[in-house]
Formats: sequence, structure tokens, C-alpha cells
Amino acid sequence: MRNILILLVIFLSSCAHENIQKADNVCNIKGESIKLYTHGMYGGYPQSVLRDVVSSSVSCPNDNNEIKYYHIMLLSHPHLHITIIRPLGQGQKGYLSAKIFANGRFIIGERTYLSPFSRTQSPYSVKADIHRATMHLWHDLATHMAHKVSTKI
Repeated sequence: MRNILILLVIFLSSCAHENIQKADNVCNIKGESIKLYTHGMYGGYPQSVLRDVVSSSVSCPNDNNEIKYYHIMLLSHPHLHITIIRPLGQGQKGYLSAKIFANGRFIIGERTYLSPFSRTQSPYSVKADIHRATMHLWHDLATHMAHKVSTKI
């Protein structure tokens, strides 16, 4: 019994250690980037495949307002969490969630169902869904921060 407990502790600590190291830097704008954490499952594919798809599909801030507020937000050490859930089986609806946290607090997020095309294909078919969700996320963040600034004036 004691050996089982020791193995369980080792397994759980290795899982926690592995999750800590699974962050990618994305949206490198003028030498500054945001940490990306990928969560979820995609129809039985390995987590490494999902992580590669997500990190290569994230949209970054691209207009002047989005970039301006992105740099302001970077002062609070933000991180982006993207979760994709696509259950096994044809016709199962899945979803995508993109959230930004800073200083341990939720800032803003987007959640959407996966497109019908991505529900029946490999994880690479969800690239457009990830791009669209993160594009909306940056736009909403810039709008939200601009509103906060204008109400303080």
C-alpha cells in the first residue's frame, strides 16, 4: 500500500511539473510576448498535437489600438489560456475558450462552439476557429480598455 502511495505522489508531482512547463510565448511585438497555456482534448489526439496547433494559430493584436493596450496590459504579466474540447465521436459539439488573466485575475475571454468542419477533422482543422476567437479577444480587450480609460477622464 505504501508503494502505491509513493507512486501516486510521484505521478501527480510529475503531472504538475509537466503542466507548468507547457507554456509558449506568443504575440512577440517589439520584443514583448504573452505566455500561452493550452488545455483540453481533441478527440483522442495527443496533447502535444493540440498545443502545436494552438500556438501556431493564435491571432495577435494588429491595429494601433490593440497594440497600444496590449503593451499596457503586458505590465501586469498576463497569460493567455486556450481550452479546446472536442469529444470523441461524429457529430459531437465541441467548444473553444480563450481567456486572458493578469496578476491572478480574469481580464477578458471569448467562448465559441467549434465550427462544423472542425468537429469531424483532425486538430489542424480548428486553426481558423482559434484565429477567429483570439482576433475577437484582442478587439474586445482594446474596446474594454479604451472604455475604462475614457470613463476615468
